[in-house]
Amino acid sequence: MVKVVYPSILCDDTVRKLSAIGIEKMSDYVNEIEASPDAVKLLFKDKLEMIIDRLYQNKINDTIKRLRSRAKLSEPDACTQSIVYDNNRNLSRSAVLELATCGFMNYGTNVVIEGMTGSGKTYLACAIANAAIEKCYKTLYVRLPDLIQEFEEREAMHLSKTVLYKKYARPTLLIIDEWLLQPTTESFCNCLLEIFERRKGLSTVMCTLYEQSEWHNRLGGNVQAESVIDRIVHNCVDIVLGDLNMRAYTSPTKMK
Repeated sequence: MVKVVYPSILCDDTVRKLSAIGIEKMSDYVNEIEASPDAVKLLFKDKLEMIIDRLYQNKINDTIKRLRSRAKLSEPDACTQSIVYDNNRNLSRSAVLELATCGFMNYGTNVVIEGMTGSGKTYLACAIANAAIEKCYKTLYVRLPDLIQEFEEREAMHLSKTVLYKKYARPTLLIIDEWLLQPTTESFCNCLLEIFERRKGLSTVMCTLYEQSEWHNRLGGNVQAESVIDRIVHNCVDIVLGDLNMRAYTSPTKMK
């Protein structure tokens, strides 16, 4: 697409000052509005409001772009509009649309998405994450095996865990994929306990193959396991997906 360059209205010194205070795009918007045939009909107030609206939207777009890049979603293009509501999925459209409003985050409510391999857990979680990013919420995605590896590397090098705790405690929305795919050690269970304690009042989405009744054993079956579970399940939305394998359902071979 060819970018249209409008004649400059502002002097170079004014453009320099706008750049110095971080709103250099204002010059482009002024030029664009003044080049419009309707410019003579607009009051100064109207022009100013149009410029401010453009600056504000540009700021929001830049923020969303940055948040999406930092979220590290495994399904970066996932969106609630593309979710399949087949009868075999056991997935409520109204429930998904409600989650997409991100209202649950106002109450620090967690979301547990349970289902078999290929049922679309990760896509659904990333769609919710993208909805949060569109509302400018700081979001982060991590696979639990990767979090375990990160923890073990720091432990092996005798490094402080504080950096790790802060990394996963700060996001307004944290997505933990492959939750309890592998059993955890007591030391890592303590790590999870610290993360969830620091995330008090913030929402976490977990994707898992396992029913909550199995979590205690997979977390080590100890007091720490009970404490981790206690911080998740008492303020939680549960989504149990059906038997439809979405990888098979959406495969190019089947769609031909």
